[in-house]
Amino acid sequence: MLTIREYARPQTMDEAMTLLKSNKKSQVLGGGMLMLKLGDKTIDLAVDLVDLGLDYIKPIENAVEIGAMATFHSIETDPYLKNCFSGMWTDAMKYIVGVQFRNLATLGATAYSKYAFSDPNTALLALDAELVMYGDRRMAFDEFLAKRKRRFDILEKIVIKNPETTKAAFDSIRRSKGDFAVLNAAASVCDGKYRISVGIRPRVAKLATGAMAYLNENGLTAETAKTAAKMAADELDFATNLRASGEYRKAVAPALIERVLLKLL
Repeated sequence: MLTIREYARPQTMDEAMTLLKSNKKSQVLGGGMLMLKLGDKTIDLAVDLVDLGLDYIKPIENAVEIGAMATFHSIETDPYLKNCFSGMWTDAMKYIVGVQFRNLATLGATAYSKYAFSDPNTALLALDAELVMYGDRRMAFDEFLAKRKRRFDILEKIVIKNPETTKAAFDSIRRSKGDFAVLNAAASVCDGKYRISVGIRPRVAKLATGAMAYLNENGLTAETAKTAAKMAADELDFATNLRASGEYRKAVAPALIERVLLKLL
C-alpha cells in the first residue's frame, strides 16, 4: 500500500528543490505513480512536478529537448519525433501496456528510476541521450545508469542530439502485445558512429561496446550486422526472472540485435 502523508505542487523548480530538501523522507512525483502504487511504501512529503511545465517536446539547434513530464503517448505521437530518428520513438512506445498507461507514464520517471524493464531507456541509451538535472547539471545517460543517484536531485529534461541526421531502430521480444518485453534492443548511427544497447537482460540497459567498435571499424553490411549481433550477445550478461531465463535471453539476443541493425541499412 502506498501512503502519502503530505502532498505539494510547487510552482517553480527552486521551490520543488527546497521542498525536496526539507524532509529526509520526501520524494519527487514525476509521473502517474504507476510503479509506486504497486509497492508498499510511505512517503512523508510527495513533491509533484505537474505544475512546472515540463511536459514539452522542443526542437532546438541540432538537438531535441524532452521535458521530464512528457508522457510516453505524447512522445509516441509527436509529429516532430515521428520524422526524426527514423521513427524509432513510435516503435519504442507503441507496445507498452495500453494508451491509458502511456498517457500517465513519463519519460523522466522511467529514465530517472533506471527501470530495468523499460523500453524507452534502451532507446535513450542507443541515442546517447543527456540528462539535465536541477541547476543545469548535465550527465550522459550511460554515465547516469552506472552511478548511484544523488539523494536530492530533480530531472528537468532530456536532450538528444542530431535528431534529423541520426538513423535509429528499436525492437523487442514479447510474449504478447501489451506485456512487458522479455528482451529489447536499439541501435543508432550518426556520422558513421554506431551505438548498440540491449535492455531487460533483465538488468538495466547496457551498451555493447565491443560490437560498436567492430561496426565503427568495419561499417554496416548484412554480414557485419550478423557478426556484431553475435559479438554483442557474447559480451553482455543475461539473467533469469519470471518472464524468461538467462539462457533464453542469450539465445535470442543475436537475432534481435541483428534485426535492429539491419533496419539501419
